[in-house]
Amino acid sequence: MSAVRAARGRVLVVGAGPAGAAAALAAAARGAEVTVVERAFAGGNAVAHSLLPSKVRIAAARDLAAAAGWGAPAGVAAGGVLAHLRWRREAARAALEARLAQAGVTLRSGAALRFEGPGRAHVAAPGGEREVAFDAAVVATGSAARLPAGLRPDGRRVLLSRDLATLADLPARAVVVGAGPTGVEIASLLSLAGAGVTLVGRGRELLPGEDAALTADLGASLAARGVEMRLGREAQAYEPGEEGVTVVLAGGERLRADALFVATGRRGETEGLGLDRLGTAPDGAGYLAVDGRGATSAPGLFAAGDVTGPPLVANKAARQGAVAGAWAARSAGGRADPEPPRLDPSTLPVAVFAQPEYARVGAVPGREGYEVVEGDDREGLRPHVSGLLGWSARLRLAVDGEGRVAGAALLGDGAAEGILALAAAVAWRMPLARLGDLVPVVPSAGEALAALVADGI
Repeated sequence: MSAVRAARGRVLVVGAGPAGAAAALAAAARGAEVTVVERAFAGGNAVAHSLLPSKVRIAAARDLAAAAGWGAPAGVAAGGVLAHLRWRREAARAALEARLAQAGVTLRSGAALRFEGPGRAHVAAPGGEREVAFDAAVVATGSAARLPAGLRPDGRRVLLSRDLATLADLPARAVVVGAGPTGVEIASLLSLAGAGVTLVGRGRELLPGEDAALTADLGASLAARGVEMRLGREAQAYEPGEEGVTVVLAGGERLRADALFVATGRRGETEGLGLDRLGTAPDGAGYLAVDGRGATSAPGLFAAGDVTGPPLVANKAARQGAVAGAWAARSAGGRADPEPPRLDPSTLPVAVFAQPEYARVGAVPGREGYEVVEGDDREGLRPHVSGLLGWSARLRLAVDGEGRVAGAALLGDGAAEGILALAAAVAWRMPLARLGDLVPVVPSAGEALAALVADGI
C-alpha cells in the first residue's frame, strides 16, 4: 500500500487493543499527530485478559495432551503455565509500546476518557487530568462479557474467559454456559486438561450459524473426550456456593460443578464515553454502527473492532482499525490514499481454537444455497493428512453456479493456518478446478489441504 502523507491533523484513538493500535499506526503513517488513550496498557483486553491468555492456555493443554499420548509424564505445574503467560503478555505489551513510540504515537496508559463535545475530550490519569483536542477520533474500546441478570463473576466459582489469565488451577468439574466460539474453546481446553465438562447452549447446534456438518463432527470429538452436551437447553438459574455452583436448566435438571464458566455473549464497551455529546449513540447492545470506512453517524468520529459488533475477532479488529485510522487521518486534514485500505467482510476468515480446530471463510457451506463439495479424511486413511491436520480432517467448499469457490469450512488440527489459502480462493473467486491445480510442498500442511481439495474435486 502506498501512503500519502497528510498535514499533521490531530487524531485521538480510544483503546490500544488490536483495533486501536492498528488505527494509531495507520493514522501516524499518514502524518497525523496521534494520541492513544488506554485504560489499562498497550495491547488492551486482547493482551491482558482475552485473546493472548486463552490461546496460551489452550496451546499448553493441547501440547501436554499430545505429549501424554507419546508417553511423556502427565501434568505440569500451573505456576509454570502462568509464568509463561505473564512473560508472553509483558513481551507483547513492550513490543507494541515500542512500535507505537517508533511511529511517533503518544500513548497514555491507565487513563479514562470522556468526550466533552466535538473536538474535545477529558482524560483522567493517575498523574492528573487534562483536556485533549482532536480533529478526528477513533473509538476502539472493545467489548465486555454480557452476563445473565443477577450473576456476578467472583474469580473462583463464577468465571469468565478472562479469568484464564490468572486462574492457578483449572476446576476438576465445570459447567460452561454458551456454545459459541468462546464456550466451545473453554470446554475443549478443560477437557484436554482432564476436567469433567458439561456444555450448555440455548441453540440446538454448536457454533450456531456455522457449517452444521463440521460442527456436528466437532461436537462428536468433544463428546469422545467426555464433554457432556446440553444443547437446546436454557440455563434458567444459577446457585453459587462455598462448595461449588449449581446451574438449573429449563425442565428442572440441576448441574453441579466446582465452577461455572459464563460465555453467553458480549456487549460493546461504550458506557461513560459521552458519545451523546458528539451527536451519536450505540445500539442496545453497546455497539456503534459504522460504514465501510469505519465512520459513525457523527462527523469526524470513527470506530473499529469489537465495539462495532460481531464478528468479535482480532483479525477483523486489526484490519478495521487500519481502515478507520487511514480515513480518520484524512478527516483530520490529510489526503486520501490512491488505494485506501478496505475490509471485505465476505473474505474475513474466522477460527475456533478447539481440538480439533474449526475455521471458515466466506459463504457457509450447506447454509446459503451453494453446491457443497467435500474432502473427507475422518477415518485417517492417509497418514500425510492425518499426521498434519489431525485424525479427523474434513473440508467443505461452497461453490457457485460458475464453479467458483464462494466459501470454505475446515475442521482439523491446523485449520486456522489452512484457512488463509482458502480465503485467497474465496477473495479471488477462484475456479474449483484451478484450486486443485496448486502444488504444495511435501511434506507440509499445504499437502494435507491439497489432498482434501483433490478428494472433493
